[in-house]
Amino acid sequence: MSPRQDVRRRFGRSITNFWKIYRQLANHWLQIYNSGNQPVDVAVGTTSGTAIRDMERFELFQSFLGTDLHG
Repeated sequence: MSPRQDVRRRFGRSITNFWKIYRQLANHWLQIYNSGNQPVDVAVGTTSGTAIRDMERFELFQSFLGTDLHG
């Protein structure tokens, strides 16, 4: 498997692990989109809730939950 394929394979799993496991363990968390020129706050959360700051990017993140991008 090439390094590129390995990164793609891990990407979906990493998002799913964050959202379903690690987020629940944190007192505070911040989701940042860093693929552009400037980092963008997408969502922030605490043990009591989540605030969406950029709905378009948050929906993109959500679309990757449970996916395997291998290939």
